[in-house]
Amino acid sequence: MGIIIKKAENDRVIDEAIKLTEEVFDVYEAPDYGEDGAREFREFLYGENLKRMREKGDIVFWCAYCGDKLAGMCALRNGSHISLLFVHGDFHRQGIGRMLMDTACGFAFKEKNARNITVNSSPYGLPFYKNYGFIATDMERIEGGIRYTPMILLKRTD
Repeated sequence: MGIIIKKAENDRVIDEAIKLTEEVFDVYEAPDYGEDGAREFREFLYGENLKRMREKGDIVFWCAYCGDKLAGMCALRNGSHISLLFVHGDFHRQGIGRMLMDTACGFAFKEKNARNITVNSSPYGLPFYKNYGFIATDMERIEGGIRYTPMILLKRTD
């Protein structure tokens, strides 16, 4: 069965994507973060800041579906920052992360005229982003228990 990427158009779909994010985070990311980092991440997912971004339209969500099953999600903040990218473990290594990134980056570069795209990669996501073409702009940081490496993807001019 093929994968279909759809822009999340309503709160029910976005809430489902956030639930998937938390589930995948718990398995693949939380062990690298510790209790404080995991709490901070959940506060971001369910807190007022993300809610305000959603209300103002400052964040766009895309969902990947395999049939009627949500396989992954990606969120782009302020037209040029990958805020969330999570793929359900059953669908790892099937190209879904790349499909979601292609969609988000295409939107950023074409619709938002972004000159580059940034991401704060978790340790788990670092190989994926490097393979996609992102380069680290600094060493790994830890803020509020969240471990991340700031990265950038430059717009190709070819």
